[in-house]
Amino acid sequence: MARKKHNGKRGKMGICPKCHAKRVLTKHHVLPRRHYFGEGEVVLLCRKCHDDMEKIINRRERLTRDEYRKLARKFLTRNGG
Repeated sequence: MARKKHNGKRGKMGICPKCHAKRVLTKHHVLPRRHYFGEGEVVLLCRKCHDDMEKIINRRERLTRDEYRKLARKFLTRNGG
């Protein structure tokens, strides 16, 4: 998967809530911006976990807000990182 170009801003160091590693964290919009235009919750994840989260989202299908929230909760509580 091609990485997006960096806009010059770096995320802050922190502990990823998924893998528990200390890394630079990125914003993951629980409600995809392509469907919900940036509204809703944001979860800070390391780049690897962020990419893993994106893989489980079906890009062609729009889910309900509750379905996206359930996916995020399931991802964050699933064992492994």
